[in-house]
Amino acid sequence: MMSFLRVPTCRTCLQRLSGVSSQQIRTKTKAAKKGITVRLLEDLPKVGRKGSIVTVAPGRMRNNLYQRGFAEYMTAAALKNVPESELTQQPDTTFIPVAEPEVLSKVELNRLKPAHTISLIETFLPTTLQFSRPTVSPNDTTIHGSISTADICSAVRAIAAASGDEASRVAITPDMITFMDEEEGVDKVKTLGEHKFQIKLKGAVHPVVRAVAITQQVSLE
Repeated sequence: MMSFLRVPTCRTCLQRLSGVSSQQIRTKTKAAKKGITVRLLEDLPKVGRKGSIVTVAPGRMRNNLYQRGFAEYMTAAALKNVPESELTQQPDTTFIPVAEPEVLSKVELNRLKPAHTISLIETFLPTTLQFSRPTVSPNDTTIHGSISTADICSAVRAIAAASGDEASRVAITPDMITFMDEEEGVDKVKTLGEHKFQIKLKGAVHPVVRAVAITQQVSLE
């Protein structure tokens, strides 16, 4: 009669058959849970301050901290040169970095408030800006080319730059300028004469109203 070998299902019996003792398994498990020592390169919430030396899980260091440049590995040789007072075994779970105040760019620091900008423009900008252009024929009022909001913007900037340090800080763009006697969306005029325009800034109550006078350019020939 044939007998069958019964395979043990007890964990201890399986360990005995495989030649691995429970002591060896416990040692390996403990080693796997042991962290590695790293130096933080950035302030990390609930981990520690930049420059701190802490122990973290190998997977966390490999997949997160190291890849993102938040920490660096510490070799045994490097650790020998670290004072004992700087060694920290566990991450500081109570550490929360203090947010630094927002640093304004030079442009933002140099920017004038809308109301003050309007006041300065009212002061340095003459009531009429003079332009001269040739006409398509001697008796025609239609000029060659045009005078656009970009032309007026360039003129305003040039006058501002020559009107002192504060006025030179005035920031004007063509989209802030509109012709008052033209259809909406028209950004240029093509005839001799006087054309009113306004400079309007977002946040300012009132615009600056001025005029551009286009006279006929006389040929010297």
